[in-house]
Amino acid sequence: MSSNITDFEALVQQYADKIAKERGTKVKWICIDGSQSHIKEQYPDMKVSVNVQDPVFFWDAPSVNQDMLYKDRVTNNGSESVSTTISRSESVSNNFSWSTTEGIKVGASVKVSAKFAGIGAETEESFEFNFSSTQGESKTTTKTWGVNKTIVTPPKSSTEISWILDRNKSAGTFKSDVTISGNVAIWFKDKIDLNIPGGSNLHWLWFPTPASVIRELGNPNGFRTSGSDAIFNAVGKANADVGLESQLWVNETPITQNEGAKQASLERSSPSQILIFDKDGTLLQDNTVAGVSPEEATV
Repeated sequence: MSSNITDFEALVQQYADKIAKERGTKVKWICIDGSQSHIKEQYPDMKVSVNVQDPVFFWDAPSVNQDMLYKDRVTNNGSESVSTTISRSESVSNNFSWSTTEGIKVGASVKVSAKFAGIGAETEESFEFNFSSTQGESKTTTKTWGVNKTIVTPPKSSTEISWILDRNKSAGTFKSDVTISGNVAIWFKDKIDLNIPGGSNLHWLWFPTPASVIRELGNPNGFRTSGSDAIFNAVGKANADVGLESQLWVNETPITQNEGAKQASLERSSPSQILIFDKDGTLLQDNTVAGVSPEEATV
């Protein structure tokens, strides 16, 4: 995917040169941010302002992977049940990366702070999206997951306990509307009528709106107009690898069972319970799925 940054000030210069050529004159200067001394003193409100919409994400189908956070086995050779409390916490990294592929510069950089949305997990942190640079950004955050549950192992039984974290790995794109409002300032070397070639409303200094600049240039790629505003559709790409939820898998077997015949791998074991927890260790769901493989269980 190619990357491109549109310079709005360069478009204003292109617009001014076009008008000047049609009117048979030259451009003395342009100003979009009110910093030119004459504009600052006489017309302080004649400048553009920028409003940036929070990015809207479009994610491809995610892949879900599992990390083993903790594993233990409780063997009860006695004649009474044994209770084991699993109380643990783990700090897990969440990884984010993003970059702008179609952006815009309006004087200073165009930036917005926003969260990654729609990835199946709540992100508490905000990330800075710079729509004036194609430089890739990345950030790693840490979230602490917890579990607190008492597991009962019946007499003459063995219980395998696995604490697992589901991770969501997603890739996609994002879009954001950058709205440019206000007025730009253009000083021509000769008095002209900006609105009508050869007209009688003559001035050196004119204050066209962003929309009039864009329309005169034939609505360059990425732009649309609304009233006096010009709206640029900024585009980027993003990746996220985050924890979704933790599960406590409990696999209970008679102690007389042939240990060598047990299926020890995570993918092939058949838990008698799958307990689902949020990041704070609060039990969300308790499913008994005895005899059903994880591939078949709905949790």
